[in-house]
Amino acid sequence: MGLLSLVRNRTPDLVEEERDSLWPITTGPWAEALHQFGSAYVTPEKAIRNAAVYSCMDLLAGTVSTTPVDAVIRQGKKRIPIDDPPPLITSPSAIVQSDVWLFQLMIAMLGGNGFGKIVGWDGPIDGLYPNQIELLAPADVTERKVINGVGQVTIAGKVQYLYPHGDIFHVPGKFVQPGSPFGVSILETAAGSIKAGLAAEDYGSKYFTDGAHPTSIIYAEIKNLGDDQAQIIKDAYRRATSGNREPAVLGKDLKVDQVQTDPSSTQFIDLMRFEIEQVARFFGVPPSMIFAAVSGQNVTYANVSQAELSYLKRSLNVYLVRIERALGALLPAGVVVKFNRNAILQSDPEARYKNHEVRLRSCLATVNEIRAEEDLEPFDDPIYDLPGLPPGKKAADVLPTPQGGGSRWT
Repeated sequence: MGLLSLVRNRTPDLVEEERDSLWPITTGPWAEALHQFGSAYVTPEKAIRNAAVYSCMDLLAGTVSTTPVDAVIRQGKKRIPIDDPPPLITSPSAIVQSDVWLFQLMIAMLGGNGFGKIVGWDGPIDGLYPNQIELLAPADVTERKVINGVGQVTIAGKVQYLYPHGDIFHVPGKFVQPGSPFGVSILETAAGSIKAGLAAEDYGSKYFTDGAHPTSIIYAEIKNLGDDQAQIIKDAYRRATSGNREPAVLGKDLKVDQVQTDPSSTQFIDLMRFEIEQVARFFGVPPSMIFAAVSGQNVTYANVSQAELSYLKRSLNVYLVRIERALGALLPAGVVVKFNRNAILQSDPEARYKNHEVRLRSCLATVNEIRAEEDLEPFDDPIYDLPGLPPGKKAADVLPTPQGGGSRWT
């Protein structure tokens, strides 16, 4: 039995001290304000009813799930791509595809923590390495604690331990409090903004259906208008304005006014716009990427490349690094997991061609590497597998060039 197997199956010595991962983010003075919208907690099912929450989670999870993942071997300063990547990278689950697996993992991380059950092992006799992980619903993973320096959780009433002390795979979300390996849920942290947005939407949608006001007012100059006469007028007007409509006939003594309400106050447009901005701040997503304009600004696509670079650096990178290191820790020593960040920064053909040319002139890539990025067949000559341009060659000789103002490739 290998050392890793012994460690994996070892039950840690327990001591009295324990730290709970459920940090008091929903308690304290400000929690009282949240209770005016109901419970301070926000379930994922309720939270995604908010358009801003749905858009932020869909954007972040969708980007990560569609970004190619590579495995390389680290040899000194070199990183050599693995021709046959480990199954943990290509097919981590037997239930869903790898892109769906990454999407689900990201959704769980945005809720605080991603958990999975390691169900498959592979490797040499002296050490086993996970090759399959089935993700768990975070709500099923309870009593998250750190006891004697070992993370443990309860699943279906059974205490289980985090890898490498047990079979539970764990990746924390973005915000992790000191003293605990468990992340804090963005949904709970942003509960006030989410519930305020939902309350405004619900109020706006119900304003005309069950609000305490009439939709029309009929003024009559008739003196001593009785209840029976008023009912006859209302019935006639209702028949003329609903269902199988009849022509409306009003006497000179009757006047109808429609009740009009300012849409900006009815739908709480300003409040809802502010709450969208707040939710985007909590998730770290540029408002323009969820099609929302910041107050006083318009949504603009003037500098898409800079926006995508900022999104990668400030919004995505922390999640990419967490997942890379969590998966890399499950693989043999020297194997590194890397997301292809260049795939996120997809630019127009002309800008992409210039970038390829700079990389070749700086010997930062080989001709065949760049051709592979453009889904082109490699050259057979080994010289094209060396960094930089071969002697006597120009970028135009080995790469497709943009035509028609960079609108397409040859």
